Amino acid sequence: MRKSDTSIGIAIIGAKAHARAWIEAIASCPDLHVAGYWDPDARLAEDLARDVHDAPVFEDFNSLLQRQDVLAAEVNLSPAEAVDVAGRCLEFGIAVGLRSTAIRSYEDVRTLMARRKGKTAIRLFAPAFYYPPVDLARKTLQKTVLGDIQTMRIRSILGRSSRADDVIVGDWFDDAPDFCTPQYEALPLMYLLGDVRSVHVFKSEGASVMTWVSDRTPGGSRFGVYEAVKSSGLIVRGRLDPLDESYEIAGTDGYAFGGGLTGCCVQRPAFSTYIRSEYRAPMAEVDDDPMQSYRAAIADLADMARARTRKVDSINWMRLLGILRDALGLAVETGEEVMLEDVTPSDD
Repeated sequence: MRKSDTSIGIAIIGAKAHARAWIEAIASCPDLHVAGYWDPDARLAEDLARDVHDAPVFEDFNSLLQRQDVLAAEVNLSPAEAVDVAGRCLEFGIAVGLRSTAIRSYEDVRTLMARRKGKTAIRLFAPAFYYPPVDLARKTLQKTVLGDIQTMRIRSILGRSSRADDVIVGDWFDDAPDFCTPQYEALPLMYLLGDVRSVHVFKSEGASVMTWVSDRTPGGSRFGVYEAVKSSGLIVRGRLDPLDESYEIAGTDGYAFGGGLTGCCVQRPAFSTYIRSEYRAPMAEVDDDPMQSYRAAIADLADMARARTRKVDSINWMRLLGILRDALGLAVETGEEVMLEDVTPSDD
């Protein structure tokens, strides 16, 4: 594993979508810097260097990875490209940051694990991993103040951004043909609720619904639903991108609501509870800036590159996500409920 006693260089691999958010997050950390850009389309990388943050643009991918100050890379490519490129970084001994959407199957997990050099770190990113209000929700569930959790509902609505908005990630409506395959929030679901036992998918053009059963507690099953909708006529105002997400959790003693992770269609606190007869919005000391997810994730990647403690156990989450993605794919194909144990690798 590479070592550095000075500022850690992070390579930005891929100039679309979330690249600008990662650059802003790196700029907020005094001991980090952007080491350079690479994109299959060099013009996109040049635009990023000119318009967002000045750093070297590399036409040759290997030349960027061979820089001595590069200890980590944030891979910001489409799922079809991300795993192979991340694997090349891992072969160089460079810690890799990946979005959860890059893991399309358990085979992707096998590929990454086989290609990493030694114990080179992999950090998986979903905004809910690092968003303080979601962490507050997870801790609230652990305290069982809602009683026995019965159901959970998550909704993602992808719209369009207003031209007046300075959106960091951008308007990606037309580049998201698979958005309504309910895979995007699968990992945060598990982060909040625990192991999923089975999934069932209902899909139509422009919308899809995933239902699942979780057996996390001895007291019985938990049930959930995830809805994904593409709404071409909906303007979603958000600092990151035109995606509005919210969730509702119902228990025997109370109810919880979360929202505002990216968009703000529903004007409510980022996390609130109604327990027995008392409403609370315990957000006074919690940072609800959506960019906090990126700042915390980039700091986590830097700590992993330094071989320090990481916040999220990405290897375990990658394994769970790979299995869940295989189950979701089979559920979409067959139209039937799929047990995760039926797609769990026999050699795992």
